Amino acid sequence: MNVPQPLKQALTSLAERLSGCAEPWLVGGSSGLLLQGVALSAVPRDLDVYTDEPALSVHSLLAPLALDNPEYSRTDKYSSTLSHYLLCGVTLELVAGFQVDVAEASYRVRIREQMEAHAPEITMEGRTLRLMPLAHELLFNLLRDRSDRYVSIADRMRTALPDHLPAVKALLRGNRFGRVWRERIAALLGVSLTELNGGAE
Repeated sequence: MNVPQPLKQALTSLAERLSGCAEPWLVGGSSGLLLQGVALSAVPRDLDVYTDEPALSVHSLLAPLALDNPEYSRTDKYSSTLSHYLLCGVTLELVAGFQVDVAEASYRVRIREQMEAHAPEITMEGRTLRLMPLAHELLFNLLRDRSDRYVSIADRMRTALPDHLPAVKALLRGNRFGRVWRERIAALLGVSLTELNGGAE
């Protein structure tokens, strides 16, 4: 894993600043993919950190680095509360209460309730970081039609599918994904729809 030095510095500084945070937080986006060995077309230049709303503890610990204040954002597909920080020269986006709504699917990121139990953990420069599960990255990038991401993510997941499938099933149970979406997920992972649905069509 070749992590650029500025990104490595930002990640270790983030882990240090949030080490005593009362709210769970996970690193996602392209940086999280890089740290989990997913092939990327470009080196990440920023950081995405996910948490639940209202993210008061996370924001207060990062406040000295803030570029703006947390603000609710909503488009036709996405909703979340966003804020931005500059950490060791790297821009960090804090995403709280993220939700995607598209045809036949509604997906909400719940860190404490769902993600935390499946979050991989890495150590960098003696600091512990927890990452968004690849299951999330697969579903999110599929819903936003980023084939340049979800194909590589699925390829990586298939190298150790038993490690990732429980998280996929848990996220599907906790959110709304219609049959067409489930068929696409099953095809990407190389499993049957019955197996993906936990034994039920």
